[in-house]
Amino acid sequence: MGSTVNNIVSAIVTAVVIAVALGVGGMGALAGIGYLAAAAIIAGTVIVGSALMTKPKVRNSSLQQNSYSQETSNRSLMIKQPVIARDMVYGISKKSGGILFLDTSDNNKYLHIVVQLASHEINSIDEIYFNEEKLTIASNGTDSNGITRYKINAPASYSTDSIYGGAKTVRIKQHLGLSNQEADADLVSETAWTNEHNLKGIAYVYVRLAYDSDVFPNGIPNISAVIKGKKVLDVRNNSTAFSSNPALCLYDYLTDTVIGLGVSQGDIDTASFTVMANTCDENVTLSAGGTEKRYECHGVIYSDISPMEIINDILSSCVGFISYSNGKFIIKGGKYFAPSITFTEDDFIGGITLATKQSRTDVFNTVKGIFTSDESDWQPTDYPMVTSSTFVEADGETIY
Repeated sequence: MGSTVNNIVSAIVTAVVIAVALGVGGMGALAGIGYLAAAAIIAGTVIVGSALMTKPKVRNSSLQQNSYSQETSNRSLMIKQPVIARDMVYGISKKSGGILFLDTSDNNKYLHIVVQLASHEINSIDEIYFNEEKLTIASNGTDSNGITRYKINAPASYSTDSIYGGAKTVRIKQHLGLSNQEADADLVSETAWTNEHNLKGIAYVYVRLAYDSDVFPNGIPNISAVIKGKKVLDVRNNSTAFSSNPALCLYDYLTDTVIGLGVSQGDIDTASFTVMANTCDENVTLSAGGTEKRYECHGVIYSDISPMEIINDILSSCVGFISYSNGKFIIKGGKYFAPSITFTEDDFIGGITLATKQSRTDVFNTVKGIFTSDESDWQPTDYPMVTSSTFVEADGETIY
């Protein structure tokens, strides 16, 4: 396959297909495929492209695609097990998590559930789902800690007379994982929960369900939420706020001391992260009209996944790669930058080799994959295949 189409398809794969592993929600990456990623040559690099550059995850079989879809769907399921991995949410994602507490009160009239959403403070909880049905919730006062209580304006499939405090009560309370978070007052007063159970630094929802076989004919519903995730440091102005900028998300992961790598800020080339953050924030024109940011990062990472895989998945959302040179991590990619180094014969210490043909396993002329977003109700969805008829003809077959 020609090198140009290989670069184009590679850019699409890394920006969209691999990014789905991290849950990148939109198709904005496709809008920037005219800007080919160029590997910047960095003198004295110790770890370079082949070690840290993202590589396309080629999924040929329907079994692999189904496994990938299942992987994306599972994050929206409640988990009941004694040990679960910690997680971090970057950008916007729909997810559930571990059931941290389950208890009854008032002679089994009420069931109390605490569901963990993230192992850190988050920006907001925007939507709450019972099974796959979004609830419309309304404020109904605050508890003694100033935490808002909610009542349900029930969806059509539920009883329409669900009233806060009535026989068909659903109480939903949101906790964003603040560092000074207090124990939930209602949980303390109605269950075995104590004031020591403050869950500082853990975002969660507390749901109380009243027993009613008409409202919940299938038992306990699966509870999930759409959340805006972690607040990250913006190296451009030293402010900390919610952002889905891939460069800022990677910077946060590198420096995070709980789930991340705990890298010192002095060991990161801030200038390169600033340039990359600006590149990600550039507006690009969409084929259907309008604009959106060139790259965004939306998804969940777990503490039981290898750091290299996490880094590669974050980088895939901006067609980036990272290197380590002169004691600092440097990020590049996502857009062509003119080279700043000129080499002469005196710079080479060995002979030049030329690869005249790529392996069959390293070439492709068609890209397919799965993405999730609010446009598909957060369900894994196939996006339209991208193909080059010219190179399909040249290769004599379709290579995914």
